[in-house]
Amino acid sequence: MRIATTTFLRRTFVLLGAALALATGTPVMAQGKVTLTNTTGNSCDYSEMKVTPNGNIVVTCGTSSGGGNAANFALSHTFANTTVPALTAGNVSVTRAGGPAGEALMVTFSVSGSGCPAGSGANSGGIMLLPNAPSPISFRVGAAGTSCTVQIGAPSGHTASPSSITFTAQAPGGGDPGPVVDGCPAIPTSSVSGGTAVNDFQTVDQRRMASGSVAYYAVPPPRNNTSVIVEFNQTAGNTTPGGVITEVQVSRCPGVMNPPGHSIASQCKQSTSQIQLVSMNVWTAPAAGYNTQSQLPNGHCLAPASDGQYYVNVRWTYQFCDPSFTLGCGFNIRWNERNGNSPF
Repeated sequence: MRIATTTFLRRTFVLLGAALALATGTPVMAQGKVTLTNTTGNSCDYSEMKVTPNGNIVVTCGTSSGGGNAANFALSHTFANTTVPALTAGNVSVTRAGGPAGEALMVTFSVSGSGCPAGSGANSGGIMLLPNAPSPISFRVGAAGTSCTVQIGAPSGHTASPSSITFTAQAPGGGDPGPVVDGCPAIPTSSVSGGTAVNDFQTVDQRRMASGSVAYYAVPPPRNNTSVIVEFNQTAGNTTPGGVITEVQVSRCPGVMNPPGHSIASQCKQSTSQIQLVSMNVWTAPAAGYNTQSQLPNGHCLAPASDGQYYVNVRWTYQFCDPSFTLGCGFNIRWNERNGNSPF
């Protein structure tokens, strides 16, 4: 019976192939579905069917790699290189080119390694992608010397290249965060370096972090000779949390709020539930007759560069954050320059 069924199927396909050749002038069928009756496990999506010279039927199951039907998924990033400052948080982008138009395909991803701390983003999952519609994958590296790898996998019949990026954490440089003044506590692993990129007075740091974490930013020197004042500026963004309290402090100790043994003047710290605009004016030197901290009003902090590097530490304690924001909620941070040396 098994031989008779096979013979019957072969004859059926020969007739089918012959009819197709007469109708189209070619023994190759367009992509579709073929179903074999009277057998077990006899159905598949196929990309090609043809009749060989000896009369055999050849069916290629799966998605074709030709004719624009195969998609390629690729990872990319916007960092200068894959060696990044310790505790850096960011995204890589996964894009799709090609594949069936209008049909979303799932690419799998994983974030793993010794430098991927808890809360750095989803460890693994799947993303449905259409062509030319990139999607971010969040990650965060940990302590210096560790690494974090973001990897993707393509669905069957498709490709992924480049499919893996490994980020290595290094000790922050360029004066951020140190040298740290003697007597400052160690930077907690939950604190996040704001990096030096925002110190160009143009870049906006779209900072996201867990409730209760601290982000620290090295105070940059002014670029002009008309003012000693630089303004730390925080504004609301697309992922600003609900029920949030913002605390801002200026001190020599990065990543630590209220460092033991270090007195912080009342003008150099604030706590507010305001979300639209929070700022701190940092004086990098005495100027215009304002020579001591006591002469300055709230929101104006004297942090002379001659003392060494100062930092702005900011902490957000919030009640609600959209769970889809895997890096947490936050604000947009940037530095501005004042044009004069008046606190009013």
